[in-house]
Amino acid sequence: MPVQFVVSDAGTHLAFHDNSWDGRVTLAEGEEGAGSGHDRPGTSEVRMTGGPLRCWVVVGTPRACCTAGLR
Repeated sequence: MPVQFVVSDAGTHLAFHDNSWDGRVTLAEGEEGAGSGHDRPGTSEVRMTGGPLRCWVVVGTPRACCTAGLR
């Protein structure tokens, strides 16, 4: 199950993508802008050959994202 964990100044999220069919996940790392330049956001692309794609996303602080399922 592909997992994406992103921590940034704008916020944190933890995403899970689930599908029993073949597929691929492509992640591209973002870059912090130099000086007053704009940040380049990271991207994720999920492609599956069929079936339902289930996604779960947790947002919040890094600690909250990592402990969300433990409550």
